[in-house]
Amino acid sequence: MITVIIGGAKPPGREDAAVDRPVTLADVRTAAETIQGAGGFIVPPPGYFKIVANIVRNYGGLFISDEVQTGFGRTGKPFACSHVSEKPDIMCFSKGLTGGTMALGLTTCSQRIFDAFLSDDRLKTLFHGHSFTANPVACAAALASLDIFLEETTMKKAARCSNCGSEARIARGDYQFNESGLRGVVLRDIELIKCGKCGNVDPVLFRVDELMHLLAVAILRKPYRLDGEELRFLRKRIELTQEEFARLLHVDKTTLSKWENNEDPIGIQSDLLARTMVISRDKRLEKRAADHIRTFEKIADRQKHVRVEVDAEKREYEYA
Repeated sequence: MITVIIGGAKPPGREDAAVDRPVTLADVRTAAETIQGAGGFIVPPPGYFKIVANIVRNYGGLFISDEVQTGFGRTGKPFACSHVSEKPDIMCFSKGLTGGTMALGLTTCSQRIFDAFLSDDRLKTLFHGHSFTANPVACAAALASLDIFLEETTMKKAARCSNCGSEARIARGDYQFNESGLRGVVLRDIELIKCGKCGNVDPVLFRVDELMHLLAVAILRKPYRLDGEELRFLRKRIELTQEEFARLLHVDKTTLSKWENNEDPIGIQSDLLARTMVISRDKRLEKRAADHIRTFEKIADRQKHVRVEVDAEKREYEYA
C-alpha cells in the first residue's frame, strides 16, 4: 500500500484517471505514504499499486513505501507493503521502530540502490545524512523494541484479516506463494494469518528479499527449459522492461512476449543466454556465477513445470 503521485496530486475519487492518463518522463516522481493517514486513513483499491508501480518503474522511477504510521504489525502484517505483490525500492520507518519511546528514523533500500553507492570512488558516496544519525540511546531502544516485535506472540496480537478486517488467528502450515509471480512455489511450515470469517489466508514473512533471492537461484538452476512465468520472473528480478531484455537476447519484443505468455517455447540457446544475462546483472547471483553456470550442463532440452518447495527459515529449496 504505497501512494505514488504522478504529475501532481490526484483529486479524490479520480485515481483511475490519474493512472490512465498519458505520462511523460518529467511527470514520474514518487511521494511515499502507505495507507493515507492525514487524508482519513484511506486504503487504496486492490491492484492499484501494481499498476502504479509498473508505470513508475517503466520510466525509471523508484517505488517508495513510507511505513512510519503503518510499520511493525499495525496492519496485521509486519509492514503495510507486505499486503501487495510489488515490493518497494525504498522503505522509511520511524515511530514503530522504537515502540514510540524515542525519536529515531531509518531508511532502507533494495540491493540495487545500495550497490549504486558501493564504490571506492568517494564521489559516489551518499553525502546526505540525518542530524541525529545512529543516536546510541535511540538505537538501543530500537533494538529492544525489535526483540519484542520478533517474538512469536507479537504478531498474534496484531492479526487481522487483510481481506475483510476481522480478527484472525495465527497458525502454521504450507502456503502457495503466488505473490512471487510463480505458480508452484510452496513455502513449508510458516506462520499464517487465517480468517475464520471469509477464509482468507496471508503469510507472515520476514526477510522477503532473501526469500526472493532464493527463488531466483532455484529458477536459474532448474534442470529444464524455462517456462513463460519463470522467464518473466527472472526479467523482473533484474528490473528490465520487455524491450530491454529482448535486446539482450537478440530477439524482438513480440518474440519475448510470446515466450513469457507461453504462446511459444523458448529455445535452449536463448534459455541459457537469458539465465546468463540475469546472473551477470544481479550482483548477488554474480558472486557465485561459476557455481550457477556449472548447473547448466544438467538442463534438459525440454520444458517441464516443476514445483519448488521452500523452507523459509532454513533458506533451502527442493524440486518436487
